[in-house]
Amino acid sequence: MRKLSVIGAAVLFALALSSCASGPKPPPPPPGSLEIVLRSDAALFETGCDWLGMKGNVRDYAQARQAFTTLVERYPQSKWRPFAEAFVRLIDEVERSRRQAADLEAALGAAREAAAEARKEAGNLRGRLAEEERKRNNAAELERLRVENEELRRNIEQLKRLEIELQRRERLLR
Repeated sequence: MRKLSVIGAAVLFALALSSCASGPKPPPPPPGSLEIVLRSDAALFETGCDWLGMKGNVRDYAQARQAFTTLVERYPQSKWRPFAEAFVRLIDEVERSRRQAADLEAALGAAREAAAEARKEAGNLRGRLAEEERKRNNAAELERLRVENEELRRNIEQLKRLEIELQRRERLLR
């Protein structure tokens, strides 16, 4: 797309040059005349507008600002001065907005990274919490098994005593 616009610009430039070459040129206005002044400030204004991309050209705010600033400085009485000043203010505002947007984009990227890090940390904490829960459950199960084991040991000892007692009674009864 850009290649086509460059080619189109080159063709238009060639046509403009060829149209300038053909035909008699009018005599140039005398230096310092009103026509020169008006043509110059108007040319600067038009150049600035061209750099703003108003005629389909490539947009370059720095070049446009320079053209408008030159117009304001060189031609303080020009009818184009208020427009040029307004364009300079608007260009400055656009640039300021672009910087703010870039800063906000950077802050958004940092916030996204921090959120991703926080999600990762939360996942780690959930994993640790689950592990701690398993350990608590295992410890409770182990304690329950110890109690059950102790109870079984007492039951076995009681059964042994009862068996011994039973054997003694059998001997006595015989």
